[in-house]
Amino acid sequence: MDCEFSESQYMNAFNLEFVPLMKKKGWNSFEIPTQIKEKKLGYDTSIKGPFSAVFLQFKVPRYLYKKNAKYIADNTYISPYFEMKIWPHTISPQHNLLIKLAQIPSNHVYYCTPKFTTQNKFDKYFANDTIGTNSLLIPCKNLPLIQGNVKHVITYTDLNNKFIMHSDPFSSYSAPLHLIVSEIITGETYHEMDSFIHIISDILGIKWENKTNDEKLASITDILFFTFNIQLIILEKPNSKDVYEFNNYSTF
Repeated sequence: MDCEFSESQYMNAFNLEFVPLMKKKGWNSFEIPTQIKEKKLGYDTSIKGPFSAVFLQFKVPRYLYKKNAKYIADNTYISPYFEMKIWPHTISPQHNLLIKLAQIPSNHVYYCTPKFTTQNKFDKYFANDTIGTNSLLIPCKNLPLIQGNVKHVITYTDLNNKFIMHSDPFSSYSAPLHLIVSEIITGETYHEMDSFIHIISDILGIKWENKTNDEKLASITDILFFTFNIQLIILEKPNSKDVYEFNNYSTF
């Protein structure tokens, strides 16, 4: 059964709930790229905070419930499931663009897809502001890259937050929307000093000349706290190649 509403309709409804949540925390840079730019960037929506960014690619699924449906017939599922299509790499680089974008530590990149396909449910959830809580946000960071003309899909049910990427099965779990929002706004962790200094300096537009890492770190700490009210916590990890772990906690 095909979805009864369009991807654009779903994207707009989701953003009406999601963007105000982020704005309350000081995330005020919002973008929906043009279709031409989207083909080059890979995402439908971005919203940026002081030091992090969220990128969303929206997909609407099919609802498969018959016994001869592929992943019911092979016993992957014993009940109806949703199937979200991923374009083959030869048709679109979108998937791989998202995976690569997600490897940047300050980026949060998700496929966003509903756990419903009927217009009646859309209207019900839209009226109650629960489009987001009835959606699955699939983190792209650990999804496999794809190549060639191989067809791939992601399947899931409305029973939990587990999803499976096919054709070579890769399964994982998402989290409810409120936990994802909490994770995004509460902080970032960086495992190497050089990586942290490079990323934060680039965001802040700082050019360093003849400064040690300790001097750079002291300056960054002051800027984060006095300009953005963000506290930088440095933790030393004994017996580890990752000497420092960086967390910044927004107190907006």
